[in-house]
Amino acid sequence: MSDVLLLRHAKSDWSVDVDDFDRPLNNRGKRAAQRMGEWLNTHQFIPEQVWVSAAKRTMETAEKTLKAAGLPISLIKPIPELYEA
Repeated sequence: MSDVLLLRHAKSDWSVDVDDFDRPLNNRGKRAAQRMGEWLNTHQFIPEQVWVSAAKRTMETAEKTLKAAGLPISLIKPIPELYEA
């Protein structure tokens, strides 16, 4: 049986004037994504795949989370249709 873990992107930066799709993480979000990766590692939640929308903040969240978990970012599979789904 497979498990599905749903995560929302970390806190984004609203101080920058960009389209929503291109909105990056703020510093708090970057720290939170790292902490989530550490938590995943501690609790041995090791994903086989990480599906994300192609939005900048979701990609950043996934990358920082996986790196902190000691996992390769090659697990990330951007799915454009997830944006605003």
